[in-house]
Amino acid sequence: MNGNAAELRQTFRLAKGARLEFCPAPFIPQRLSLYKQSGDISIEDGGELLMLETITPGRVAHGESFRYQAIDWECNVTYAGRLVLRERFVLEPDSPAFAAMKQPFPKGYYASVCVISEAVWEDDSWVEEINAIQSDDLRIGASRLVAAGWSIKLLAADSLVLQRATAQLRQALARFFPAQDHQARIFGYA
Repeated sequence: MNGNAAELRQTFRLAKGARLEFCPAPFIPQRLSLYKQSGDISIEDGGELLMLETITPGRVAHGESFRYQAIDWECNVTYAGRLVLRERFVLEPDSPAFAAMKQPFPKGYYASVCVISEAVWEDDSWVEEINAIQSDDLRIGASRLVAAGWSIKLLAADSLVLQRATAQLRQALARFFPAQDHQARIFGYA
């Protein structure tokens, strides 16, 4: 992406036994914005990742649904030196191909979840729990990666539906990634 685009580059390296739960605030593109995000995550054997990223249609309350120029999104995840996930897309609301993206929800909210954990990869009993979350207002799909993890995609009719769904998804994964309070996450104790 050239010109006056905002750009975010993220690099994470997780050592053996390390765990990262990364769930930034939803990305809310503003009118006419150009945005590029790239992420490279390298996880050693035995490391674990729970990452949730959300893209909103824009500042909906300001009448700015899909009024941005383009979002260029890329994420690569390697586990034990092997590429296990590559997500790459460009969203351009004015392009004819984008019309399909707005089906079935004209103001859809999108979330992408990457779960890297040998335990989650081997025990897929939680997948039934997240499939049960699906409704008329929510589409959800989970795909097992080539090694050590899962990719989960959600498309919701609005922000509240997505918020409830991600909370339910987090609960389904709680036995693998126990929730901790803020102090425990920051300082390493309960």
